Amino acid sequence: MSLVRTLIGSGLALGVASSAHASIVANFDGGSGDTQVDQFIGMAGDGWVDGWNQGFTGNSVTSTQTVQSSNPINGGGNYLNIRNEVTSTPGGNGQTRVGTSREYADFGAVDLTDTVIYTFDLRVDEATGFTNAFNDTIELLASTSSTTTNAGSNSNTSWQVQFRGNGAIFYRDSTANVNSGATWDVGSVYSFEIVSDAVTETYDLSILDDGVSIVDVTGLSWRAAGSLVNEQPQFFAVVPGLFRSSDGANLGDVIDVSVDNISIAIPEPASLALLGLGLGVMALRPKRS
Repeated sequence: MSLVRTLIGSGLALGVASSAHASIVANFDGGSGDTQVDQFIGMAGDGWVDGWNQGFTGNSVTSTQTVQSSNPINGGGNYLNIRNEVTSTPGGNGQTRVGTSREYADFGAVDLTDTVIYTFDLRVDEATGFTNAFNDTIELLASTSSTTTNAGSNSNTSWQVQFRGNGAIFYRDSTANVNSGATWDVGSVYSFEIVSDAVTETYDLSILDDGVSIVDVTGLSWRAAGSLVNEQPQFFAVVPGLFRSSDGANLGDVIDVSVDNISIAIPEPASLALLGLGLGVMALRPKRS
């Protein structure tokens, strides 16, 4: 786990007032509803432009999103569960991606024309029939609009990570899909940190598997480098996709994921100074009550 992530998540930074470096967060502490910011669907406030854009029922795939608390992620309380299931036979073969996203904007010191750090935790809770190496996917990305997230891979994203049905983890480097060499499993908790630089239009990616580093790459080019005019996209999205066949062989296939501890923040000056000192606090991780 990077020192930057540790200090932002724990609210340290040598006593610097949090109001000066406010993060945009989603912990789903308010449960279900639309009268508080930290709910699902939620409402505008604290850096969020609006509530969550719910996934929809796509071509032969039904999507449901619920706030749950029965199996917390990394010691947190409530979390968002997204479940997509093939519920009918389509007229032809293909893939249906159903995205759940939320729009954010400049907030406090978070400046979308500068460096922004995205952190979040993801767990795959079920993957029935989820075996197609190309059409069964879980995509995690930042995009320019809520509608393009439902299309999955598109030219309007900056960073993008993909869990594939064959167990492989891919990431985007410009227009190329790159196999990280790491794999994912049902039940493991994956902690993500993406350091995205709007000036250079590049990002660094770190993924931990239950606290163990499995992906750590730097200097990746935005998918839409050159077309976003040096500004971060405004939508965080989780986009599970399922293959469905015209012969009905995929009826009942399910991809079920849970996400929590979402933060959009800036590098803290104090944490950058400590990083230069090489302090050994990388194992620290706060737990929400």
